[in-house]
Amino acid sequence: MTVTVTHPGPEGHRSFFVALTPTRPDWPAALTAAEGAALSAHSESLAALAAQGICVLAGPCLDAGLGVGVFDGWTVDELTRHLADEDPMVVAGFFDASVRAMKVSFERASSETDHR
Repeated sequence: MTVTVTHPGPEGHRSFFVALTPTRPDWPAALTAAEGAALSAHSESLAALAAQGICVLAGPCLDAGLGVGVFDGWTVDELTRHLADEDPMVVAGFFDASVRAMKVSFERASSETDHR
């Protein structure tokens, strides 16, 4: 399991882009029971963080080669600690995480349209 901070931003910065990269090249082909359980727990964790307003958005790229998330409200230390110690996919070693400070320049006003 690897959590890398590519760019922490200035001290106290609280908006981050996170890239989650699968640790095996054929992800998610032949998903194991352990991977499936960790993925379900990962999804539940992100849903809870979204309900708290910490996770702004998250989801996989359609080719499954990368998961992305935008988090707002935690410092880089809080976010990296969460990823390393509490994110089920990272803790299990199924995803590596890369954290990069970002500036939220634009945000949609509402989510009336479901893009799932």
